Amino acid sequence: MDNKTLIRNLYDNVYNKHDASKLSTYYADKCVYHDNFAKANGLVDLHRVIDGYLAAFTNIKVVVNEQIAEGDMVSTRLTFSAKDTGGFLARPATNKKFDMNMMQMDRMRDGKIVETWMQADFTGMLQQIGTIPRFDTKPTMHREQPTAK
Repeated sequence: MDNKTLIRNLYDNVYNKHDASKLSTYYADKCVYHDNFAKANGLVDLHRVIDGYLAAFTNIKVVVNEQIAEGDMVSTRLTFSAKDTGGFLARPATNKKFDMNMMQMDRMRDGKIVETWMQADFTGMLQQIGTIPRFDTKPTMHREQPTAK
């Protein structure tokens, strides 16, 4: 199986099927994982992080939009859609649906992921579920600039 297929299978079998028990199929025992809120060192630690995401969100659907692979690296642009049902970031669940854009870069070795860097638009997600306000298209936090006479 090529590296891009392995990453797509990870999203399908772990996230879309809501089943973290399959993480060891895709990640090496001594993997390192970095995202906006968490860092995991090793598979046991990664389970803690991913189990937390799976507890916070239901109806997860990950769609791979694009992938590029070169050497031992795979870059993936994806959309993560779900429903906020578990109180992500220690706040009450909103039961609202959201779509979040994400970028993930994975380093591979011997057919497994050894390091992941993930960046997600958590600000946009928190705005969609009503936890933080959306910004107006017209800036309201700055004073109006005087017009030239």
